[in-house]
Amino acid sequence: ARRRFFPDAVFRCARFLGTEKVDFLDQYDPEESVLDALGAVEKFVRRNTRTAARIESLRRQNVPEYSTIHFREILANAVAHTDYSQRGMNIRVAVFDNRMEVENPGGWPVGFTEDDFKAGISRPRNPAIADILRRLDVIEKWGTGYKRIREASEGGGYPVPEWNEVGSVLRAVLYPHPGIAFQQEASGYSAMSDGTGNGRVNLTLTAEAPISDRQQWMLLGLAQGHAISAEDIMTEFGVSERTARRDIKGLRERELIEF
Repeated sequence: ARRRFFPDAVFRCARFLGTEKVDFLDQYDPEESVLDALGAVEKFVRRNTRTAARIESLRRQNVPEYSTIHFREILANAVAHTDYSQRGMNIRVAVFDNRMEVENPGGWPVGFTEDDFKAGISRPRNPAIADILRRLDVIEKWGTGYKRIREASEGGGYPVPEWNEVGSVLRAVLYPHPGIAFQQEASGYSAMSDGTGNGRVNLTLTAEAPISDRQQWMLLGLAQGHAISAEDIMTEFGVSERTARRDIKGLRERELIEF
């Protein structure tokens, strides 16, 4: 019945090269309904976005490029608020080098504004779908979505997303964690540190000279002023002393660190 009456109630997902919708790097068009495909869309985003390491007292914490809470709330809102009567239009998820966009046909519901959304007022365009999402524990149906988004920004250091009505489409724009851009930029790291007492780090990395996760962890720790030894690498990653010293030697040979 869904395919017969609402053939466009599906997701269209793409990863683009650069910052414009020109060249595809990856594309995924699930044929399941928007409710059935929620998990698959999250997997698509995970494989097309990055994860970095946050160093706190030499302990590593994985930080996803985009807030999982942001994305889930925005995706659920798109499903609950889409105008499925608009033929030829789908919910679209687009990943770029510098942002991610989630678009849903229909814009804000009539009589409902962005200010209402931010104030915690709940008025889904599709109450039945919203009720299913609530039963699936995807949303709470109490207008708390934006509150959770703000809390995720404040607690995780992510920029707050933006919402724009573009014609008959509502576009939510998510921005990456600032730390990801620092760690993953193709070239031009200029941060230097000589406050460790045992060495100096010159973070000038290039795409032609990739480094391992262990070496990246070491460079970031040195840049933050930590004194890092082979024993620290062994403890953090569970590798042998030989491997740890090889990691250090590799960085020295490429003149990324000096003692």
